[in-house]
Amino acid sequence: MKKTTLLLMAMTAMLLTSCSSIRYCSDDLKATPRTDIPMLEPYTSIKYLTTMRKSDESIPMSDSLTNCAYAEMVQTLRNDSQLPVGDMIHVDNDTVRDLIDYAMSRIAWGIPNKKVASQIELPDVLQQYMEDNDLPYLMLIFHQGFDSSTGKLFAEAGKSLGLAVVTAVATLGTISVFPLPISVCCSYMTLLVADRDRGTLAYYDRVGSSDRPASPSTLNRQMKQLLKHYPEE
Repeated sequence: MKKTTLLLMAMTAMLLTSCSSIRYCSDDLKATPRTDIPMLEPYTSIKYLTTMRKSDESIPMSDSLTNCAYAEMVQTLRNDSQLPVGDMIHVDNDTVRDLIDYAMSRIAWGIPNKKVASQIELPDVLQQYMEDNDLPYLMLIFHQGFDSSTGKLFAEAGKSLGLAVVTAVATLGTISVFPLPISVCCSYMTLLVADRDRGTLAYYDRVGSSDRPASPSTLNRQMKQLLKHYPEE
């Protein structure tokens, strides 16, 4: 029991250290700020916890929570004229959209620091999509989180200061540790700007909180947190 508690505390500390914002902006983008860069429709995935699970158990995605979060993000991005983004783009080809999601989500959640962010090369599927659609720059938002119900989960989680769930997400071969405080909720969002001509990322930022990931207030706040820093002065 003591070993388990120490392990959970260590994993939570790891995440608190790594979850700070790692902002990166290329010199070219700073020199010529762009506030009209088109954005792909956001990618989101929310997992739902109903009972205590072992760290190696898979946690199912909640289609309902994921769909609600997606709809809220799309509505905000389309209707909030103060956000510094251009038109929203829908990828008609589901296969292409899924391939972009798979390739870029590994980048979105796998970047550990600014130096690595500045060296990331765009995957072929995104590079080709930008060339085919004449897009010099393209924004992408990736969102994921955990939510839970009350009951047994809270009773068991309440015995300690918090709960850490380890999940193997699609990263660059790493394991991401998500801190789940006693509320057992968290929401993470990453913003990327792809540069077609350089074939690299031009911008990167990430935010996270222990709030309900499908809550409109959480989603709106996190999108504004990401976009208020873009472009950097």
